[in-house]
Amino acid sequence: MQHKLRPNMRASGFKYKYADLTCEYCLEKGCCIHTICPYIMDCLDHLKQDKAFLQAVEDAENCTSKHKRTFLHLKETMQV
Repeated sequence: MQHKLRPNMRASGFKYKYADLTCEYCLEKGCCIHTICPYIMDCLDHLKQDKAFLQAVEDAENCTSKHKRTFLHLKETMQV
């Protein structure tokens, strides 16, 4: 899945971080049509290297962002 804000992310060696989360469904449209955020899942290899992201997954139950469902899913399926 290519995202309009980071089309060359992999080619440039860019390391995607939690602070860079700009999912158009979650942030721009106000609601997500997906159960699990495809934007996070597409960038997961990079995000797993970011301490802030791993902390957000660890604290998924207390999350107040629109990414809560995805964080809860990740907490259940991956070791953080």
